[in-house]
Amino acid sequence: MIWAYSQIAPSTPSNPGSTITQHDDQGTIQLPLGNGTTVEVPLTDSQMMLRAHAIIMSLAFLLILPFGAIFVRITRTWIPGRFWFATHWIFQWPFAGLLIAIGFGLAVRVIQKDGKKHFSTTHKVRNRFTLYNVDDG
Repeated sequence: MIWAYSQIAPSTPSNPGSTITQHDDQGTIQLPLGNGTTVEVPLTDSQMMLRAHAIIMSLAFLLILPFGAIFVRITRTWIPGRFWFATHWIFQWPFAGLLIAIGFGLAVRVIQKDGKKHFSTTHKVRNRFTLYNVDDG
């Protein structure tokens, strides 16, 4: 498998003839298929930090935050007092908040370690809710 990426987006992504710049990083990975052997490719420090980033952010956004919300919906009607709120708050803020901060910090560290720029293109800072003009013609 061959992989590559670039920090600079194509000049006009919708145009097949748009200018593409040289990749910032590239490499190969061997995937033995069908012969029953496994090959372990050692991960670089950056790849290990990105894997940790993915695992930590997944735990925070896919497990801890939903659990905090579901816990409140289930327990607030049958647990007396404010215990349900304290538990909800602990899961939402200290647990999930700490994991999100650590995961974000790992991503920032990888970019710094590899000498890349943060938010170096408009693609990386564009508001997801930007409305695009549609040609009526």
